[in-house]
Amino acid sequence: MVLIVPVIIIILLFAFSLGVSSAHSLTEKEVIEGPYLSTSKEVFSYISNNTDAGSEIIFFKSRAMRLYANRQSIMIVYPEELIRGDYLCIYRGDTKDKVQSRDIKKLILKEEIYLEFQNKDFKFFKIK
Repeated sequence: MVLIVPVIIIILLFAFSLGVSSAHSLTEKEVIEGPYLSTSKEVFSYISNNTDAGSEIIFFKSRAMRLYANRQSIMIVYPEELIRGDYLCIYRGDTKDKVQSRDIKKLILKEEIYLEFQNKDFKFFKIK
């Protein structure tokens, strides 16, 4: 009897912690970012349907652009390298994009790029 009580207590504690963990995972949904969000699907679809197959897209995740939009893509280090691409796709989330909003505003004012498509998460520009 003395040995059974500790075993039952351990089983009950394990069951309680499992129940709390399950309840937490059901109520606290983590927001998943990535290519399967509706906004991502929307921009990839737009790019696939509205750009030439040989277009070069500047994007911070070049392999994702190739996979989901079937377009060549490069990531640039400096804003001066925009001449390497035909289009620029900017993700508004927390990324390591080298082209900052102040650079975008300058380029729009100089009429070197113009906005072609946007949604809640992305801006897609044509580079002249």
